[in-house]
Amino acid sequence: MNAPQPKGEDSHILFESSLIASLLHSKGVPEEDLLCDFAPWDTVGNAWSVRMVVQGLLALRRERRRWWQPWVQRRVDVHVLISDFHHRRMEAAMRWVLDLRPRPLLRSGAVALTVESVPSGDGLARGLRGVGPAEARAAIEERREHEERGSEQLRRNAALVRTEAELSAFLLLGGHKGYREYTTRTLRRGGRARGGAPRAGW
Repeated sequence: MNAPQPKGEDSHILFESSLIASLLHSKGVPEEDLLCDFAPWDTVGNAWSVRMVVQGLLALRRERRRWWQPWVQRRVDVHVLISDFHHRRMEAAMRWVLDLRPRPLLRSGAVALTVESVPSGDGLARGLRGVGPAEARAAIEERREHEERGSEQLRRNAALVRTEAELSAFLLLGGHKGYREYTTRTLRRGGRARGGAPRAGW
């Protein structure tokens, strides 16, 4: 949502999660321990996608224990690696979404969450191509302020949205400002799906 997705030589989108997974695999993390997240484009959506994957794994465990063989009930360990500037907002989103009712996964002990901050160094500045040092510093400071505002907004949302059903409605029916603005901006421009008619507005 914040920037165009990079594309590979075959013109397919290079998802951030798959690039990170490739790096982790090259550093020795077994392929079977890596699950990629391709659906969401933002922090809250990432947390929601993680919850859906974890709940699927827990459901599989319950069925396996019920039908096939005894299964030791173990918690699911979720380890998040995130750049230092985005750490607070990501952790706030994960804790909010994983503890939604009717099944709060953290408070129930079904999931253990760790969020590890990874130094971004000058990675932010390197991403600003064709920009002078002063402009780069200003852009980085603006991004840090954006993260602070986002963390505060997450806390406000968490006080209002407390169940899985409420979060689904929040994301899909326009409560999420980023998704709503991305969608309506595209519609206002009269964007076209390839080979199709103009998208309808509202």
